[in-house]
Amino acid sequence: MNLVRFHNGGLNRYLVDQLFRTMETNDSRQEYCGCVPSNVLENEKDYRLELSIPGFSKEEVKISVQKNVLTIKSEKNLEDIENSKYLRRGFTPQNFEKNFQLSKDIDGDKISAHFNNGILEVVLPKKEEVVEKAAIEIAIQ
Repeated sequence: MNLVRFHNGGLNRYLVDQLFRTMETNDSRQEYCGCVPSNVLENEKDYRLELSIPGFSKEEVKISVQKNVLTIKSEKNLEDIENSKYLRRGFTPQNFEKNFQLSKDIDGDKISAHFNNGILEVVLPKKEEVVEKAAIEIAIQ
C-alpha cells in the first residue's frame, strides 16, 4: 500500500475567510458564489427551470433564446439598494446572466415563463415526437 501526502491548506483558509467575511457584511449566497440558485426538473411533457431571484420584478428580468441557448438576465438599477443602510442583509439583489444550452428535444417556439413570489419558472416543452406514449401490447396470432 502506498501513502500519498494530501495537502488542502488553501481550501480551509478560504472557507474560514469566507465565513468571517460573510458574518461581517452579508450572508447571502449570491455574494460569495456569484450565482442564482436554480432547480431543473423533468417530467413526461417538459423540463422546468426554477430560479430564486428575490428583490426582482418580472419587468427587470429578460429571457431570450438564440442559437439554441436560453439566456436569463436581469436589468435592475441597483443604486437605491447600494445607497441604503442595512443593519443586516439576508439577500442582495445583484444583476445576473445565466445561460442554458437547450437540447434538441425542446420545442423552442413554445417556451413560457411565470414569475411568482421571487421564483421565476421557465417551462421548456418537449417536442411531440419525443414524448413517450404508453406501451401497447400486441397479440401474437
